[in-house]
Amino acid sequence: MTPAPRSLLDYHLGFFRPAGPEQPEWSPAVLPPDRLPPETRALTGVIDELRPYLQVTLHGPTWAAAGCS
Repeated sequence: MTPAPRSLLDYHLGFFRPAGPEQPEWSPAVLPPDRLPPETRALTGVIDELRPYLQVTLHGPTWAAAGCS
């Protein structure tokens, strides 16, 4: 089991989030269609096929999660 960070600095030193264009939910807005990662093509394909009424991100906004512990 990974130990909990001892401080806010420790938390941020171990935090990783890919750049916007590398995130499947963001890349359609920031990359041209021919440069989309495979995960994004799969996600947009499912959305186009199923046409959901509502799409909600799996993890929520980072700013909200950072304050929860």
